[in-house]
Amino acid sequence: PRSELAPTTVCLQLVIDAQGRVERSLPVQDRDECAAGNAPENAPLLQSAQDAVAAWQYVPAAVCHFAEGKVPADRGDCKGAARIEP
Repeated sequence: PRSELAPTTVCLQLVIDAQGRVERSLPVQDRDECAAGNAPENAPLLQSAQDAVAAWQYVPAAVCHFAEGKVPADRGDCKGAARIEP
């Protein structure tokens, strides 16, 4: 096994469920800056990255529907929304 690794970029696309948990992660393969993370010799690094993000937790998102013409004071808050869609 290697004892040293040059700086290597690993890119993952995350699928987050409605509760904010990471449902799965997929390697990003269509970007030049992510190519090293997809090299066969870096498979253990990619697996470690996927294992790490599997434990991440996000705040569940929502789509806030406001009455026509009503603008929210804070776009990150659904307070005053006519309907909230998880």
